[in-house]
Amino acid sequence: MKIMTKCCIGLGVLALLSPLGLLLPAHFKAGSAWGEWDADKIQQRIGYVPEAMSGLGTREQAPLPDYTIKGWEKKGIAHQSVAYLFSAFLGVALVVGVIWLLGKWLVKREDGICKPKRGVTRATGDFITRSIRGALAFLKEAIFAEETASLPGWLQALDPRAKLAGVLLLLLATMFVRTLSGLGLLYLLGLLLAVGSRLRLGFFLVRTWFFIPLFSLAIAIPALFSFVSPGDTVASAGVFHVTNQGIHAATFFVGRVTVSVSLAVLLSLTTRHTALLKALRSFAVPQLFVMVLGICYRYIYLFVELIEHTYLSIRSRTGARIHHRQGQRIVAWNIGQLWSRSYVLNEQVYGAMVARGFRGEPVSLDRFRMRPRDWVWLGGVTAVCIALTFLR
Repeated sequence: MKIMTKCCIGLGVLALLSPLGLLLPAHFKAGSAWGEWDADKIQQRIGYVPEAMSGLGTREQAPLPDYTIKGWEKKGIAHQSVAYLFSAFLGVALVVGVIWLLGKWLVKREDGICKPKRGVTRATGDFITRSIRGALAFLKEAIFAEETASLPGWLQALDPRAKLAGVLLLLLATMFVRTLSGLGLLYLLGLLLAVGSRLRLGFFLVRTWFFIPLFSLAIAIPALFSFVSPGDTVASAGVFHVTNQGIHAATFFVGRVTVSVSLAVLLSLTTRHTALLKALRSFAVPQLFVMVLGICYRYIYLFVELIEHTYLSIRSRTGARIHHRQGQRIVAWNIGQLWSRSYVLNEQVYGAMVARGFRGEPVSLDRFRMRPRDWVWLGGVTAVCIALTFLR
């Protein structure tokens, strides 16, 4: 039996059981179902009606109030059970219909995008293949930024120690700044440094707004409402009240995260990883931490390549279409194989580093030397941080 058929049967059974919410309370003389109480019932049970719920029933009306048909409210339990079944099957039909139409639209769109061109097979244009390759390419560009670190830009010309110290000072200023205008100035400073370091603005923005700031935005959404941040209401939607204090707190949180991520990405894109690790050791960061960071840097690259090659080998052996059960077995087997191979690969990477002279300290061909421009950079960053800290 196909999985879609099982899902349809399960939804049908649940819809047929929906009148139990009406029949069981009537059988046990328990009144209405638990939690499905109007304001009068709440007044009767707890002695008062919460202010936020007092006018809820008059502001918002469901398409089928109380899961019944208009005019059937006072009829017997048999009519109400039929209305329950009608509401259940109508809701299931609407949800399934929307999902089905969305799926058909996505398949049609993918077929239009993936039409084979001259010299290009359908497998090359497959959506999953393009998604995996795009994600892996993005990961490689985001982590291994040797090309951008070699550009003749402002930050690339600085001593890595001065660059690291300046970014740390700016991160501290981001933590202690007290105004949104101060955060905005720090973000604009980050964008100015990115442009001056010859980084494409779109390239930089995609990497700074990907995942972490968007995730922080999702976390900050509850802080907008009065149940988290009480204060002056600026907008309302039913029981949800957006407060001025909530907007301020959420904006501060997302702003701090965005500025911090932008500065960290800016540092990684303009500094070779060997020079950055060596600069960390100059600030007395423990050798074990730096060594693990260096091994992970090399290991991630090889592991990404391993995932890409594994997926390519699966496609070359199974073709474009396979049964979902066979696909589950293949994926489960490859998860175990990737775990085993990653463990062996870790040992091989470390052995290769030791064979080339690695003894726990990062080695770089760059010789660190503080120049006048490095001292100017540190002085300017310090002045900016002090000014923003006391800005009100």
